[in-house]
Amino acid sequence: MTSMPSRRTLLAALAASGIAPRALAQPRSLVIPIASDFGHLMIKAHIDGREIWAGLDNGAETTMVDKAYSRSDRDELGRVRIPLNVSSGPPAPLTFVELGQGVNILAVGVGDLAGPSITDEVPIGAVIGMELFERYRVDIDFGARTVTVNPPAAALPPATRSVPLAPSSHKKHLVEIAVEGGAPFKAVLDLGCSRPILMHTTLAQRLVLTAGRLPSTNLAHGVNGNDRIDFTSRTGSLKSLAFAGRTFTDVPVEVGDLSYTGIEAEALLGVTLLRRFDLAFNLAAGQFWVRDTPRLADPFGRRLIGLQVEPVGATLRVSHVALASPALASGFKTGDVLTAIDGAPPKPAMLREVQPGQVLRITLAGGTVRSVTAARFD
Repeated sequence: MTSMPSRRTLLAALAASGIAPRALAQPRSLVIPIASDFGHLMIKAHIDGREIWAGLDNGAETTMVDKAYSRSDRDELGRVRIPLNVSSGPPAPLTFVELGQGVNILAVGVGDLAGPSITDEVPIGAVIGMELFERYRVDIDFGARTVTVNPPAAALPPATRSVPLAPSSHKKHLVEIAVEGGAPFKAVLDLGCSRPILMHTTLAQRLVLTAGRLPSTNLAHGVNGNDRIDFTSRTGSLKSLAFAGRTFTDVPVEVGDLSYTGIEAEALLGVTLLRRFDLAFNLAAGQFWVRDTPRLADPFGRRLIGLQVEPVGATLRVSHVALASPALASGFKTGDVLTAIDGAPPKPAMLREVQPGQVLRITLAGGTVRSVTAARFD
């Protein structure tokens, strides 16, 4: 598909059109609370003074806003119209995602982020892409639940250590990892990936992970340009995964067709693994640091019910029922509408925040009640 204009082209066009370069301000230090880091790294931001939820995604080439917040004149692909010749007249007002203290990120893409959302936690108003991580030094302290935006030359947090980044022709940020004692291979650092590791099918086949090792399924989501991509992945567990000098055990893995990403790496390393460290990014200089934390020893969360749902008004609609799951054994199917869980209005977190052996009584539209017992299944 047609690529978006580069940041250099956009900034040149802004300068030629007389737009104030407010997106170029350098803060002393801007500290932003992390609102959620379950699956997606969420912060609060503003567009035209309206508070929104924004996801941080260093893997996204551009910043995208939901269509409800776009102020710019866009072409048919959702890209900003910026006249490259000043004689063609000034552009329409542009949409900036405002983080504070002069940190304003130009949104180049527009998409339908609100529904169905890429996360069931909160409605997303924007996805902030790699421009933030390339213009600033971004420190993420998961223990303190803060994101700090610094000038690139700011002093590093104590006890950080460098992790080499491999060259990439697609502006992605690659690190070496290894699974189950095998040879290292390259994976993309991707805060926009909610899984510990998402692996391409061909890599899983090469590592002999597919035969009998991926008993269940999941409905995965990705973004290609302005388009949402949905695909069914196979799920299982890795005995071990080595990254940044540390080895993790019993790691959930998802395997699917990652060709939509258009990158040469065969795996994405996501936020539910990366959050076991504290992180620092200075991607314009090709630098990435980690800091060890007590969370390195935390067990990975597991799916225990097997229902993926999307909010529809006050109800939840089932978008996927995992193979081999308690939900499948209890008779749930795609398209079911949940009207209550244990007699209360249903929320996605109720299906996530359960303990092994816990029994949920789920009411369907029409009044049918099904019981499902939480248990590990992949």
